[in-house]
Amino acid sequence: MTDYTEDEQKLIDATEWPTSAELATADAMIVHGARLAMKMQADSDVLSKRFFRMDKTDPGYRDAARAYGERVTHMVAEAQATIALAKVQEKDRAAADELARTLWVYTEDGGLLHELMFDYLDARGVDSQAMLDLAERSAS
Repeated sequence: MTDYTEDEQKLIDATEWPTSAELATADAMIVHGARLAMKMQADSDVLSKRFFRMDKTDPGYRDAARAYGERVTHMVAEAQATIALAKVQEKDRAAADELARTLWVYTEDGGLLHELMFDYLDARGVDSQAMLDLAERSAS
């Protein structure tokens, strides 16, 4: 656990996940996503230094590789979502705010994000149940 200075805590507070749909503007979601992506990048840098120093015969090598790869993947996904929202905002601020609120509501719902992934796969000709089965089989 990090002890934050007062100024650091103010930065974190200014970029927290919105607490209501009304506060879920594009700007709020963009600064939140950018903060998370920066933190994930810093975490992946630490993990990469540990991982790339390891010998491939080290018993922890696979776990270190997985941790590093997953952190990079999460950072990329968060950055991509943040960039997409910022690009929409460049074209249409009202549409970006509407999108931000939709994302906020979908996220706060709990199970909806998972359900939507099924719908999106099926609508594009990919067997969502087979994808879930594969994901569960390969989960660690």
